[in-house]
Amino acid sequence: MLASAALCSATFSLLLITQDPVKTNERPPASEESIDRDLTRVKALLASGKATADEVMASPEWSHLREKPRFRRAIREAAQSPKTVIVPSDEPGTPLIVSGVVSDESAAPVAGAQVYVFQTSENGSYSTRGGNAANMGDSLNPRLFGYMITGTDGRYEFRTIRPGQYPTNGPPAHIHYEVTAPGFDKMVSEFMFEDDNRMSPETKEWAVESGFVVAAPEKGKDGVLRVTANWTLPK
Repeated sequence: MLASAALCSATFSLLLITQDPVKTNERPPASEESIDRDLTRVKALLASGKATADEVMASPEWSHLREKPRFRRAIREAAQSPKTVIVPSDEPGTPLIVSGVVSDESAAPVAGAQVYVFQTSENGSYSTRGGNAANMGDSLNPRLFGYMITGTDGRYEFRTIRPGQYPTNGPPAHIHYEVTAPGFDKMVSEFMFEDDNRMSPETKEWAVESGFVVAAPEKGKDGVLRVTANWTLPK
C-alpha cells in the first residue's frame, strides 16, 4: 500500500504547476553574506538554548531563511519536541492544528519517531519563486515545513495554516509527511482534506487505497481548524 502511495503521489509530482510568487513576508533579496550571517545567528541561538526550534520557526525575523537547506538542517537537528509551529506568526491563512499518533503495526505507540511535514502556502505555492512542481521530497525547499519527535505516547502536533490547492489544476490540497524511526521503514505519505472541492468520490477512494489520511477539519470556538492524522509505521 505504501508503494502504491508513493507511485500515485509521484504521478502528481510530475505535474508542473505555473504559480505566482508568494506575496507574503516580502523583503528585499538578501545577499549571500547576510544569509550566512543570519544562519550563524540562528545556529548560535539554538545551540545556546536562547531560542527553541519552535520559537525560531514562529518568528518572521527568519522568514527569508526558510527555503535554505542549511536552515532546514539546523531546525531538524534542534527539533526535540512532539509539538511545533511551522508558519511564522504573520503568515496569512486559516489557522489549522494537526495532531495524531504514530504507531507500529500492532497499534503500539512509537516513541522517538521523527515527523517531517511540509506544505503549500495559502496561494498553493511551496516556494517564493513560484512555478513549483509537486514533489515527494524536499528538493523544492518548501517555505512551510516542520520537524517533530514523538513522545512516549507516540503523539505529535503542529500549528500551521490550511494549505492552498495547486493553481489551475491538480490534486486536493494536502500536507506531505515523512516519518522515520529506528527499526522501521520510512513512511512517505500525505494528509488530504475531505471537504476540499477537488475531493471527488473517485479521488477519495484513490487516496484511501494509497494509504493517505483523508479527513475534514472541525472549527473550534476559537476559530481554529483542527484535524487528526494518525500513522502506522511498517517494519
